Amino acid sequence: MPMFHLMRWGCLLLAAVSVAVQSGSNAFGCRYSVRDVAFVNLDERPYRLFVYHDQDTEQTVLDEIRRATIAEFQDANVEAIFVNTNGGLSDDDRTRLESAAKDSAANAELPVLLLESPDQRIRNVPYDLNDRSSTTWRDALAPIVRSTVRDQLMRISLSAHSVTLLVEGTNREQNLQAEDVLRSAIAEVESTMPLLPKPIDEPPKVVTIPREHFAAEGWLLWSLGVDIQSPATQLAMLFGRGRLIGKPIDLSDGIEHVDRQVKRNLGVVGLDCECGLDRSWMQGNLVPHIWTPEDEATAAAALGFDPGSALVKIEMNQILSRGSGVRGSTTTADDDLLSGMQIIDLDSVLDDHEPSTPVTTGRDVPAAEQGRPEAADIATPNDQPDAHAGPGATVPQTSAWALAALAVVALVGSVSVLVFRAAH
Repeated sequence: MPMFHLMRWGCLLLAAVSVAVQSGSNAFGCRYSVRDVAFVNLDERPYRLFVYHDQDTEQTVLDEIRRATIAEFQDANVEAIFVNTNGGLSDDDRTRLESAAKDSAANAELPVLLLESPDQRIRNVPYDLNDRSSTTWRDALAPIVRSTVRDQLMRISLSAHSVTLLVEGTNREQNLQAEDVLRSAIAEVESTMPLLPKPIDEPPKVVTIPREHFAAEGWLLWSLGVDIQSPATQLAMLFGRGRLIGKPIDLSDGIEHVDRQVKRNLGVVGLDCECGLDRSWMQGNLVPHIWTPEDEATAAAALGFDPGSALVKIEMNQILSRGSGVRGSTTTADDDLLSGMQIIDLDSVLDDHEPSTPVTTGRDVPAAEQGRPEAADIATPNDQPDAHAGPGATVPQTSAWALAALAVVALVGSVSVLVFRAAH
């Protein structure tokens, strides 16, 4: 009989410990927001530049390309892969080359440079066939990771809730409709920002890309899946380090549908990443960009955690692994979203824009390991409790852990008493 009591009390106390530990775990559940996750490169597949060459390709040309990839991709989420076609081609390589050959801008002779996106779309990288100097190669590669809009995007991303790229269509009325939709959605977002689990300094921002700037922003628009041949106005919504929220939104789908999509996308950004939201919302593609160690340090100071930390990546990967794989499985109410819409006209900043200085030193490898944007210098949520924590900041609860400790002590004490009685 004493042994029965021992087992019964042991089970009850272990259950109490389990409940207490679970409560303690939930108390720490708001460490990151969905927006926080967008600042972390979760060891996802980078953009890959394939350089196809053969035995007839001059070694000096290959050396120049290699140096250009080091200089331009040192701190970018792009890696370079050199493939000698004389060694035979894999099925994947053959598929890439066949796909690129359909492009009217494809080079007719080797070397052929192809960029592959994380979702395995292919685009030819054109270059001047008559000039194969180092300048030519860097001129060809730099726009993949650098542009005026990306510089803007990274400057404001640390303070802003999100950034929507308004890609102008040919219909002026549709462009104005897009502005109206965004203005309404942003007003809703701004009104609820004080209630978010973690504070964000600035409401969503809008950057307009006129059609005359499509060529200069071609790599950015391609990476987002924006169809530049379409006459329709399109919206690409980004957060964190240029991570895409959902898919580009086409105004030709109908204004009511667009309004719902915009509000739903913006409503996701400020949520707690433990909220039960489908995790695929936090795993959209990053745009190709530069992200230097200095950018990462600035981000760490602003966010309150180091987005490049291995421990942070492990923790976030664990959170993401618990989610559903089907986007949209969790519905966000429109009135749970987050005055004034700020529309940044690309024309207004071009005169003041200074091209980024390419990195000229680096490891003697053709590829960079991680992606890194031109970051901003502003503060957003803090993941650790301090005197400056704003409304909704998460403060870890210690009571649950205290309960767990007391339960363990009680269990040990009870076991000791029952064993003593059983022995006597």
